[in-house]
Amino acid sequence: MTLTRYLITLCFLFICSLAFGQTGDTVFMKWKLKPGEVIKYKTLMDEKDSANYVNFSIPSAIDKVFGDSSRSDSTNKMMADFFKQATKAQEHIVYMTTLTEAKKDLINIEMLTVDNGAKDTAKDAGTDTSKFTDMVKNMKAMILKMQGGVALRGSIHEDGTIASFYTRGDQRNLLAGFFELPGKPVRVGDSWPIDIHYVSMDQNFKCDSSFHRNNVTVSRIDKKNGDEIVTLLYDIDEFVAGDFTAPFGGGPIKTTMKMTYKVVAEFSIVKGRWLSYNGMMTLVSTGIMDSRTSKSCVLVAE
Repeated sequence: MTLTRYLITLCFLFICSLAFGQTGDTVFMKWKLKPGEVIKYKTLMDEKDSANYVNFSIPSAIDKVFGDSSRSDSTNKMMADFFKQATKAQEHIVYMTTLTEAKKDLINIEMLTVDNGAKDTAKDAGTDTSKFTDMVKNMKAMILKMQGGVALRGSIHEDGTIASFYTRGDQRNLLAGFFELPGKPVRVGDSWPIDIHYVSMDQNFKCDSSFHRNNVTVSRIDKKNGDEIVTLLYDIDEFVAGDFTAPFGGGPIKTTMKMTYKVVAEFSIVKGRWLSYNGMMTLVSTGIMDSRTSKSCVLVAE
């Protein structure tokens, strides 16, 4: 091989390494906190559509469970209004999540409710009075009091694996969904599951079919200003179908439930934290409760 051909070959290999080298590069995502540092994220979980879904009815759902439809129209209306108030109240609760170093390799996570005031929902409710807004404020105050200001407490290791094994299921879903990392080096194209289980049925449900997909995938790794930015795609899908037998009588009710969670998130290797996190959770159910809800799940660095 002549010197000229050798140099051309080296140049070609160098260009190829720039274009394709990242594919094989591995990165290790870890949370990084300095002593005494607090990472804060405004945590938005805004529910959409559930109160306005045409087929959704709290009185109807209660009838299916208890086998009783003897309530008056005024009682049914009161129950429906109560649910609408509760839904609207929760839409306007803002959370602040903090990450602090408890000790070496242990990070405490707390999600606290922030009372940002209820916006005027009278127009949304189709009324010209402030009665509905007052009801929403009262409902919101009740929810905040029940939560005691704390929506989540848990802990993770620096590598993002969950440390608080005792955390209750619904809170564990929050902890894993927002803060769990793979706990190992990964490269573009790698996928792994996270500790999330959304669909939960009790002994009254007899399953005929089910489907479960739980993948977080590295879609790309970009090198920017001395940092490596890892883009993750969350693809979580849970589905069950079967018969629900009401505990208080009545025949089995054909029931389905489908839960999906899609997220696009960017993690900084150098800073050791999310740069962005934008997700959407969707629930569609039929049978024991006809419902269709969507909820945006967003972390905004403070």
